[in-house]
Amino acid sequence: MILFVDIVWPSLLLEFPLVVWHITAGLLIEGLIVWFIYRASLRDTAIMTVTVNALSTIVGILMIPLFGIGWEIFPGMLIEKLFDVGTFNLGTWTASALFATSANTAIETSALKGIFKRPITGRVICLMFLANAASVGIAMYTVYSSSGPNGGPGLFR
Repeated sequence: MILFVDIVWPSLLLEFPLVVWHITAGLLIEGLIVWFIYRASLRDTAIMTVTVNALSTIVGILMIPLFGIGWEIFPGMLIEKLFDVGTFNLGTWTASALFATSANTAIETSALKGIFKRPITGRVICLMFLANAASVGIAMYTVYSSSGPNGGPGLFR
C-alpha cells in the first residue's frame, strides 16, 4: 500500500516509512555492524541493535522534523531563492540524509555506551555512521521509488 501525503519538508518523509522491508534491512545491516564491533552473542547483538534503534526512532520523531523546519528557515529559503529550486531539491535531500545519519549515529553510540556499557572509539563511530548511512539510504530509496504516480519515482523528476 502506498501512502500519499502532502508534506512540506523532505526531512519529514524520513519519519514515515512507506514499507516495512527497509526497517528490517536497516536492522540487519546495523546488527551485523554491532556484532562485528563487539562480537556479542546473537541474542545480545539483537537486543542492543533493537534497543538503540528504538531510541533513535523515538528521539528522531522530534529531531528530524525540527531539523526540517530549521533547514527551511535557513539555509533552505536562501538556496531556493539563489538557485530557483523548490523545497524538494538535492541540497535539502542531502542535508536531510546527513542529519538523519549523524543524529542516529550519535544517539545509538551514546546508548551503546550508556545503557550497554560498551566502549565507543573513533572506529565504532565510523562503523556505526556507515551502518546508519546505509539504513538512511534505504529509507531515502524507499521514499524515492514509492512516491510517484502508480508507485514510480516522483520526487526527483
